[in-house]
Amino acid sequence: MRIAIPRWLGGRTRPEGETHAHPGDRPSHATRIWSALIIAATLAAYLWVGRSAGDGWPRLRPPGEHETDHFNLLSHGFMQGHLYVDLAVPPEIVRAPNPYDPALSQITPVLHDASYYRGHYYLYFGPAPVITLFVPFTLLTGRDLPLPVGVWIFSIVGYGALVGIFFFVQRRHFPAAGTPAIIAALLALGSGSMLLTVFRRSHIWELSVAAGFCFFTISLLCLVRALYSRRATTWAAAGGLALGLAVASRPTYLLCSVLFVLPLWFRKQKRADASGYGWPALLASGMICGAIGLALAGYNYVRFGNPLEFGVTYQLSGTGELTNRHFSLSYVGFNFQMYFVSALRWVATFPFLNSPIVPPRPVGQAGHEYTFGLFRNLPFAWFGFVALAGLLSWRARRDGDNDQPWPVIGLVAAAAALNTAVPLIFFGSCIRYMVDFAPSFMLLAAFGLFVWEARLHSLLALRLLRGTGLVLAACTALVAVLSIVNFYDNAASSPPAAFRPLARALDWPLFQLHARRWPGYAPAEIVFSLPADLSPRQEPLYAVTQDGGETALVDRKSVV
Repeated sequence: MRIAIPRWLGGRTRPEGETHAHPGDRPSHATRIWSALIIAATLAAYLWVGRSAGDGWPRLRPPGEHETDHFNLLSHGFMQGHLYVDLAVPPEIVRAPNPYDPALSQITPVLHDASYYRGHYYLYFGPAPVITLFVPFTLLTGRDLPLPVGVWIFSIVGYGALVGIFFFVQRRHFPAAGTPAIIAALLALGSGSMLLTVFRRSHIWELSVAAGFCFFTISLLCLVRALYSRRATTWAAAGGLALGLAVASRPTYLLCSVLFVLPLWFRKQKRADASGYGWPALLASGMICGAIGLALAGYNYVRFGNPLEFGVTYQLSGTGELTNRHFSLSYVGFNFQMYFVSALRWVATFPFLNSPIVPPRPVGQAGHEYTFGLFRNLPFAWFGFVALAGLLSWRARRDGDNDQPWPVIGLVAAAAALNTAVPLIFFGSCIRYMVDFAPSFMLLAAFGLFVWEARLHSLLALRLLRGTGLVLAACTALVAVLSIVNFYDNAASSPPAAFRPLARALDWPLFQLHARRWPGYAPAEIVFSLPADLSPRQEPLYAVTQDGGETALVDRKSVV
């Protein structure tokens, strides 16, 4: 018996019970077009968000005029032959009894979030972005690379690697996947990966996140390719190199070195032949990644006299880092709730989302920055549980067939878990940290959708599943986009200039409803002069009453 599937739902006919077609099958023309359109739209959205966050496109400064961000300053330090930042430390800090006192920033300029040690500024961020991008760019062009461009480059390359993993696995194990399922998966990968956050704000903190994501995703792509290649050792060595650079960008990726061991366990004691992934591939990846790790330890030892000290202890931040408890298991409950199950609150006006209710923080936890629950707000991630259920079932059956997607799905699931471990025990939860693990969860969800689709034989069930996938992917994209409107650089909580035309259009229906209910309803313009006496106090400036009740109160607060 054969089941006819309309082209707009899957593109072709397949036998009942077939889980996938031959690996050599090519995607349909419609699938290729839709995939290209989704990828192009994702990249365009990334760049538009990045451009809208600043004053237009970043421009190269003339030769001899240098950028002043942390990474370009470190780049110039490297090119001058030393490991500290190319910026003099103010004498007030050098002479201070406690140079890490946050109050010093009130009396002298401080390079915020740099690490001060023995008369020099250092960076606690890993050096890989400087070595791989900023120094080569300056040597080749004679100019400094604007920091936002560096964030964008690493993010886009990492996104390309993520899409590469997706299509490699899809075409090998799920070539019969329907076009709607592929569209849904690509839409969720581009938005639910949370890469929009590093485009929305592309500062020093986002650069290390973007670089770590880029190199780790490349390492995962190389590892996946190694599982199916006769040149497994070569692919594994490339993956080890990329993972080493990920660790040298963001040391938390060190845990992911475990991923290169897992394929041997997933083989279910079936000996690898000379052309498969085996001990030679593992040793090659381990030696290269280990060499970078040793170089990174030496880098730390030369700077701080401790191979494990990256500079966090000597960080010049708004709090005393010497007394902070940066890692603790007591933070796990709070961080898990904020990263995975906290619900954004919907409001009536653009961008229609407000931050979740924050539970009581454990002692030592510094708070959160714009985080929200991945499973609660990005519903496409739910398909990941389908993939996990299939993976556990496969392990329980002890099926020895290695030509299945489960080893790769196991790697992606392990990557999601390993990259979540450190954010859960860290003393602060930030939305940019979600880039560490959200891409793996979305990739796992994409494969979960394909696994479910491959087991359906009813045309109606296929339609329902594919339609559900599209709806959940669209909801995921909508939340991901709206969540980055009011951000770090927007303390007034009003839409930035680039979003204001959209805000006016979407808020217009509600405005009309209010205007009908309350004649004369309109924005209030207040012009006032501040008094000369600015002693600490709070007093009302303007109150709005509707239906006999006070609905808004504007206060003036003076703080010395």
